[in-house]
Order: sequence, then structure tokens, then C-alpha cells
Amino acid sequence: MIDSYDPDKGKLFTWMFNIARNTAIDLARSKEWRNSKRNNRLTDDYAQLPDRSLPPSDLPELRKIVYSLKDEYKTVIELSYFEGYTQKEIATMEQIPLGTVKTRLRAALLQLKKKINL
Repeated sequence: MIDSYDPDKGKLFTWMFNIARNTAIDLARSKEWRNSKRNNRLTDDYAQLPDRSLPPSDLPELRKIVYSLKDEYKTVIELSYFEGYTQKEIATMEQIPLGTVKTRLRAALLQLKKKINL
């Protein structure tokens, strides 16, 4: 690989940096890497949430609030916020239009806001 380095085109550091960057991007875009980073489905025995700013005593209550949503809202919230899928990926997985995913996410967030009283 070092044979492909051409000092006339740039510095060695820049060349190495671009190789590392491109490799990292390729890895992050790979299906295998995304599948390995999936979180567990939202269940009673899975208590880790990405936002740890809430006191531990509030976690069970937040879980109850999320569970109280309609199934279609709970699904898009879970896939988007807990599992990290994009709206487009959710639309493909759930076989629904992208606009429906956006509408459901917005409606779910508004319901959560009302229930949490923000």
C-alpha cells in the first residue's frame, strides 16, 4: 500500500489520514457494522437509555410513558431513538411510506411531551 504514496501529490500524513478516514467511513457504512451496533428491543428488563441525564428513579416512569403510546408510535420511537435507524431505514423495514414515518414520529413526540409535561 505504501507503494501507492506519491510525495508530489501531498504529505505522507495527509495520505495516511485519508486512508484511515476512508476505511472508517467504509466500515461505518457496512451492513455488518450497523447490525453489530443494534440495541436490544425496549423491554422491562432492559433499563439503559441513551439519555442518562434523568435521575435513576425516573427511568421506570419514562419507560411506562413510552409503553403507553400506540404500538405504531412506540415502534417508530424505539427504532429511531433507541436503535438509531434513520427515518428512511424505518420506512423500508416497516414497509410504510417515509412521510408516514415522519408523521408518526412527530405525533409520538408530541404525545410524549404532553405526558411528560415539558
